[in-house]
Amino acid sequence: MQVLNACRGQHSEAVFTVEGRLYHWLDHRTWRAVCAKAGLPGVRFHDLRHTWASWLAQAGVDPQHLKTLGGWSTLAMVERYSHLNVEHSRAAAERIPTTFSLQPEIINLEGERQRRASH
Repeated sequence: MQVLNACRGQHSEAVFTVEGRLYHWLDHRTWRAVCAKAGLPGVRFHDLRHTWASWLAQAGVDPQHLKTLGGWSTLAMVERYSHLNVEHSRAAAERIPTTFSLQPEIINLEGERQRRASH
């Protein structure tokens, strides 16, 4: 993260570049060695795309906007790449009781009929 933070603002669009230019290859051996040294064995470079999409989704970015940012053609692809964590799902579930009244309203049907008949 320190390296990424140090590079913040140096590139207008791409996160990973070689001398400021986009590249379309990855040295997988080097990537695996870096991940192993960081204590993240088995992490694929492509997993960063999933992480990025998930963080934005959890931050509340609109799926349509995320679709554009990620370059996906369908919202189904956004769903495939973005994942919600347990805490995010729990927070959504905890809002359910505030959505509905937990106290039932009991209506006396006979009294309601009489009230309507008198109007």
